[in-house]
Amino acid sequence: MIFDRIGILRTLFPRKSDAGEVAHRWSKAAAAEPELVPDLLRMSRLLTLTPDDYSSGVPLGAPVDPIRLAIEHGRQDMAREILALMGVTNFELRQLMEDEQ
Repeated sequence: MIFDRIGILRTLFPRKSDAGEVAHRWSKAAAAEPELVPDLLRMSRLLTLTPDDYSSGVPLGAPVDPIRLAIEHGRQDMAREILALMGVTNFELRQLMEDEQ
């Protein structure tokens, strides 16, 4: 999973000053409250894997629920944007994934 911070910021904020202010605000929040990042990952279920259903040892595909998929996608998308604003690196995300296991 690769975060393109500049691309995310450019799409969210057309003016550079707005993006810088928001990124600075979220970075300060992440520095002041380090537990925000794991909480955000937990609430967004960004790192959660869905369990597979098996029938006679063969994995079955999960039933498709478009409403649930849209909600999860929106939740995870917002979490990615906030994490990018906080300045969370891929290395830090890997560490958090290892900590959960």
